[in-house]
Amino acid sequence: MFTSLLSGIGLLMTLSGNVQAQTQETLYILREGRFVGVFVNFRIKINGQPVCKLSNRRYVAVPVNAGPVTIETYPIGIAIKRPVRRLTLGAGNGSRYIMGTTKIIGLTKAQALNMRELSAEEGAAAVRKIGKLDRCQRK
Repeated sequence: MFTSLLSGIGLLMTLSGNVQAQTQETLYILREGRFVGVFVNFRIKINGQPVCKLSNRRYVAVPVNAGPVTIETYPIGIAIKRPVRRLTLGAGNGSRYIMGTTKIIGLTKAQALNMRELSAEEGAAAVRKIGKLDRCQRK
């Protein structure tokens, strides 16, 4: 009986692992093309893991596990101040689109990437408009 119980637990763990592996979504992070901040790239982290250095007027498509996602961005390079922007999304289904807009902050001219979630229609249109997948130099 004990062996049957262990076998049943093992089967449940295997099935739950398969369900988690199958529930992935694609997260599109887009950066508008703007003159402000054209030479500044932004480090993108998803759930604390570095994903990409995002360039001006580019996007990246990242597979993530379905569920809550936290996105962090901060500028790369020499700066007096490095403002970090965070966006936490609840559980989703399918493809999700995040638009980043470069902003100048205060007298120090620090740059930040402000983010907002787009609808599926807006996001698909933005991907077509931007049209260039970032090379994502991972470090």
